[in-house]
Amino acid sequence: MKTNPVVPVANGSLYSFQFGDTRFAVDAKLGGRIVTFALSGRNILTGPAVDPANFGSTFWPSPQSDWGWPPPAEIDGAPYAASLDGAVLSLSGATAARSGPGCGKKVLR
Repeated sequence: MKTNPVVPVANGSLYSFQFGDTRFAVDAKLGGRIVTFALSGRNILTGPAVDPANFGSTFWPSPQSDWGWPPPAEIDGAPYAASLDGAVLSLSGATAARSGPGCGKKVLR
């Protein structure tokens, strides 16, 4: 079965992928955070109304004991540069000021 790549739709810093009844959205200005993963219009991720600092889904390096709490802003909530190349969304964040595993520059593709 041949499938076609899903090309994201950009709306400001929000990049949305729609395939069938499934929608996936990432907000580059919020540290590349996944803000929507929905089926038939129902988002299964929590929103900022539940917890303004810890909503959606994001990348955190493991183990957490290596970097403590809260997560470095550079990997959790600071704006990322975004670029689209066809169906490929690339997000790149700044290098974290804190040292430790996973606190370097974060690039998502």
